Amino acid sequence: MTQRLSFLCLICALLPAFVARAQQDESASGEAVGPADPLVVRLHLMDGSVIAGKLSVKELEIQTRFGLLKVPIESLRSFTPGLASHPELGKQVDSLINKLGSTDYDERETAQKELTKMGEPVRPELEKHASDGDKERRERIKAILADLDESLEDEDSDAKREWLIPHDAVETSEFTAIGQIVTPQFSVTSKYGPLVIRLSDVRRGERALTKKRNTEKNLMVDGSNLAQRAMKETGVRVERGEKITITAEGSLGMTPWGNGTFSTPDGGSNFGWLVQGSIPGGMLVATIGKNTQYIKVGSRATIRAPKSGNLFLGVAMQQDYANQEFPGGYQVRVVVERK
Repeated sequence: MTQRLSFLCLICALLPAFVARAQQDESASGEAVGPADPLVVRLHLMDGSVIAGKLSVKELEIQTRFGLLKVPIESLRSFTPGLASHPELGKQVDSLINKLGSTDYDERETAQKELTKMGEPVRPELEKHASDGDKERRERIKAILADLDESLEDEDSDAKREWLIPHDAVETSEFTAIGQIVTPQFSVTSKYGPLVIRLSDVRRGERALTKKRNTEKNLMVDGSNLAQRAMKETGVRVERGEKITITAEGSLGMTPWGNGTFSTPDGGSNFGWLVQGSIPGGMLVATIGKNTQYIKVGSRATIRAPKSGNLFLGVAMQQDYANQEFPGGYQVRVVVERK
């Protein structure tokens, strides 16, 4: 009993200093920027990958209803190819929407899953068929749109800018031109050498207006930040594909298993499971956005962000014990290597 009381007293004595240090560190996030090469463009491709480098062309040509417009690359902010520049995708989306009303159940199911997986880019095409005369197709489109609305709650307005539009859009610092980008393909000189990119492979291109330094942040995740309660909002936004390194130390009092029992950020199977056989109680976990797609962290983890969104951290816990008190916490360091 004396040993258990000593343990709790030690936690109570150290916790204020621990919190103060973490709160002080939380303000030390670095997002400093510097000048960037005016000709470097970052290309977000349809398969989710990102390529940065100098374009082989000095200007981007777009045919508008008022004539041909030539935009110098150094004046470019971004460009977004529309459905007109993604003919194969347009045909695929139309085909899948038609299959939502198929007489074959498996075909309908597959089409719905594929359209849901495509995400926000197909929303405008789905909405065109929201009042479809076929009841089966109409109900499935409604279900897909509901799924997209739910997933969008975890994203910000950047996701909306990636929606496919009917025509190409070229944004400059002064105006946005709508029409058809003339160049069907171009080469990009990246650090891996020259690459030939087709316009139909590009979801969005943007000029690297600034160079971002890595983001570094220290914070504390305590017993109130259980996965089932309230994950800790780190204030760090990550972009898909960025490298995230998280390290953690400290201890959490596991009071349901006795006052002298504690867990490290790696957790332990003797504390039950958040995800059976994969994520034990007491383990530090992360999510990107407010969802339940938990990412194992532990005392150290290096992660490639599977999507863009805000980074959350929390403590895994078996549901039966999620209402208990867990004194102590983990001091966490987050480093994001910016693209």
